[in-house]
Amino acid sequence: MREELSVFFGCARTFARATEEKHKYGSDYEVKSLFKISDQKISDIRYQVTEVYSRIQLRLNPGEENHKELLRLLKRTIDEQNIALTNGTDASKTIEAINIANEFAAPVLKAEWNVVKKGELPFRIARNWVAPFVFLCSILLVSLIWNGAFK
Repeated sequence: MREELSVFFGCARTFARATEEKHKYGSDYEVKSLFKISDQKISDIRYQVTEVYSRIQLRLNPGEENHKELLRLLKRTIDEQNIALTNGTDASKTIEAINIANEFAAPVLKAEWNVVKKGELPFRIARNWVAPFVFLCSILLVSLIWNGAFK
């Protein structure tokens, strides 16, 4: 998830800056811009943003409030990018949306990491109660067999 979010933010930022430069310089883009990215590369980056957004969407739980908010912030980033692309405006609102989503993502990732480290409830029950119970029953059975209780 961390990798997918970093790809999303990096590609969204690159796409925003590239399209801003394209609008700013127009036909002189190739000559004046220091940020030269071909139209094909811009199209590839846009596709990559969409693809990784879909993967993030599938990983998040829409029932959790912080996941819903992260999805909303990522969608806002895409919406701001589309507005800037359509209107030919600068990328400031898009970059701001990216930064807000990026800041919000860190605690979400931390919370998910804590769940992974601790383990989900069914795993914790199995690890903390079922496994020791089976172990104790096995010891009891071995001791009964050892003492000849099953003759």
